[in-house]
Amino acid sequence: ALGQLIQVKSDDHGVKEKIKVTSFPVTGTILLDGTPPVIASSVTPTTHPFGWYRSDVSITWTATDNLSGVAEISSPVTVSTEGAGQVFTGTAKDHAGNVATSSVTINLDKTAPQITAIRNPLPNLHGWNNTNVVVSFEATDSLSGIISVAPSIEVTTEGANQIVQGVATDRAGNSASATVTIHIDQTPPQITSTVTPPANPAGWHKSAITVEFSALDGLSGLAELIPPASTITTEGVGQEVSALGDER
Repeated sequence: ALGQLIQVKSDDHGVKEKIKVTSFPVTGTILLDGTPPVIASSVTPTTHPFGWYRSDVSITWTATDNLSGVAEISSPVTVSTEGAGQVFTGTAKDHAGNVATSSVTINLDKTAPQITAIRNPLPNLHGWNNTNVVVSFEATDSLSGIISVAPSIEVTTEGANQIVQGVATDRAGNSASATVTIHIDQTPPQITSTVTPPANPAGWHKSAITVEFSALDGLSGLAELIPPASTITTEGVGQEVSALGDER
C-alpha cells in the first residue's frame, strides 16, 4: 500500500519475520547557487591616452546574477584626490552569499605644469636688446610628467612689445603657458650737429665756435647724448668734435 514498506528480518535461529514500516512522503524545495555574481565597473570621464585623468572621477559598479539575484552592491565613488595608482574596489553579493569584486586604478592629476620662459641675452636696464633674442622654455610636472614643451624661438625683428609665448602639456592633458615681451632695436640713433657761428665762404672761423649736437631714435628712444655741446677755442686745421648718442 501507499506509504507502507515491508522489511524481512531473520533472527539468530533463521526464522524470518516480516516487519511493516509506515512512511509518509516528504516534499520541499532545494535552492543551490554556488556561482558569484558578475560585477563590472564604469568610470567617467574617459581617461587621457596616457592613462591619466585631469578632473574628478566617478566610479559606478553594476552586477548581475542569474540564479539567486544580486543582494548587495557597492555605492558609487567620486575620486577627487590627486595621485597615481589609486585603487578602488567594488563588491557585489548575491542572495546565496557569493561575493564578487572589481577593482579600478585611478591616476588623477588636476594641476597644470610649471613653465618658465628664458631669454638670451638678457635685456639692458631699460628692457631693450640690440641683438637677436632666443627664448627657450623649461617645464616641470610633479605628477603625470611633461609630454610636450614649446621649442626655442629666435626673435630677429626689430620692434617693441613683441610677444613670445610657449605652452607645456602634461600626460593628463593639463596645459600651462609662459609669455615674455621682447624689445629689439638694432639701429643706432641719428646724430646731427650745428656750428655757431657758421664758417665764412672759405670755410674758416676767426673766433671761438660752439658745436651743438642733437640725436633722434625712432624705436627705443635716446638715453644719453655725450656731450650735448662742445666749444673750440684752439686755433688749428681740421679739428674734429664728436658726440656719442646712447639709445635705450
